[in-house]
Amino acid sequence: MNRLTRSGILLALAAALLAGGCASLVARQPTISGGELSGRLTLAWHDGYQFVAYPVQGDELTYRLPKGHRLADLIGEIRPRLMYTDGGSIPRNFWSFDGLSPWEYGPAFILHDWIFSRHYCEGDKYPVRLDEANDILLDAMILLDRQLAAKHRRRPHNKEDVRRLIDAAVTNFSAHAWENG
Repeated sequence: MNRLTRSGILLALAAALLAGGCASLVARQPTISGGELSGRLTLAWHDGYQFVAYPVQGDELTYRLPKGHRLADLIGEIRPRLMYTDGGSIPRNFWSFDGLSPWEYGPAFILHDWIFSRHYCEGDKYPVRLDEANDILLDAMILLDRQLAAKHRRRPHNKEDVRRLIDAAVTNFSAHAWENG
């Protein structure tokens, strides 16, 4: 499926959801939840919509897997290194909708991109499965919203509806990128 077709499918999905409200989306609980998210990264514009993500030395963006999950014993944490990214792969047509910026959940999107790049480079040697990558994205978005709430700030939109929409799109359309790089 080419990028234009995927964008068209996402556009149709989002239009249907926005017209009917997000009530039709069921809030999915990730099978990986309760991880820890910390650290920072720096972005530098590269070309077009591509950015280079640089780890902040000594305070790298880190997602620690929850104890008891199989990945906690295998890799322990996910710590993206230098990489190219477009943030969230949200079609440009949606950027004007509250919450659908490619950077709304930037650290979560970077983690997801990093997992995909590791899968692409290492194949089956990298132990994270597609469903786990998508669960880590969802858990990281939940963690980011909790961190924001702890600072007594909130997103200007309904964060649960946005998370459900992003999760539905990722769950339904990420397999192609996972399988084809």
